[in-house]
Amino acid sequence: MGCLLTTLACPAFAADSIIPCPDVFDNGVTGHGSNLKVAFERDAQLLNAPTSLLNFNNVKKGNKISLLTCDAADCSAGGTVSQVIDPGPFQPSTSSVDFDAPDDGTTLTQAAYDSVRVESGATLNVEPTITDYFFNELEVESNATIVPQPGDYWIDDLALKQGAQLQVGGSGTTRIFVNTINKLSGANQTKIEDDVLVNSSAPGVSGDPSKLFLYVYDNDIKLGADATFSGFVYGERKVETEKQAAFFGALSAGRNVTLDDNSFVSYDAGAVVDADFGCLCSCVTSSLLN
Repeated sequence: MGCLLTTLACPAFAADSIIPCPDVFDNGVTGHGSNLKVAFERDAQLLNAPTSLLNFNNVKKGNKISLLTCDAADCSAGGTVSQVIDPGPFQPSTSSVDFDAPDDGTTLTQAAYDSVRVESGATLNVEPTITDYFFNELEVESNATIVPQPGDYWIDDLALKQGAQLQVGGSGTTRIFVNTINKLSGANQTKIEDDVLVNSSAPGVSGDPSKLFLYVYDNDIKLGADATFSGFVYGERKVETEKQAAFFGALSAGRNVTLDDNSFVSYDAGAVVDADFGCLCSCVTSSLLN
């Protein structure tokens, strides 16, 4: 498959203006803003990088690092920026319906909700025949699981509590557009909590990154300690990982990137081609494919 064009999350693009997806995610860590810095703290790494030259203005290597930051070499600044993608304005839910999943086997059966909560220990499935979902609030409690199917999900406030799981089902790509993830008090920062598994079966184990794309609007993003994420993240502001977080796929930030102690990003160039980013970008033309 790979980068099939859909219409929901799209501004009015001219057909010849659609950006090749590998120009957005041409490395595991990319920046699409100005005067950007990426910081590698102790033994943090970018793995499987096609080049050690990153499109940031500054690359910082922290103290007491025993490992090379880009596999066989240390990462260095390239001074250029990656392409920008734009899904248009966030689309909120207009529903007043609340839904609570207290146990396993529950399935969402309509497209729009005000609030959805998955209680601790429960699993919430999503009806695969509905491809466009809208939530004002989606809260996945500790040790609870949600299983979205391929399609577009507009979530105003997403809370993935410690130990929660988001496991993508079906065949295709789940595209999630979020305003806020676990907004921290008094800060323009969003967070996927510690020990969360996103499209990954176990800590430190890669799932299929082509099955998940996460776009976060005007908030910083932080992947919690010991969390594992398989997919592609595009953030309009900063992106950070906490200690021992594992990230498989690629991330692109509009501001600075920080990889904390012993965390890593493992780039998956093949998954960029296999993913369906909707009409946000296209895989028709790319230097990675030549």
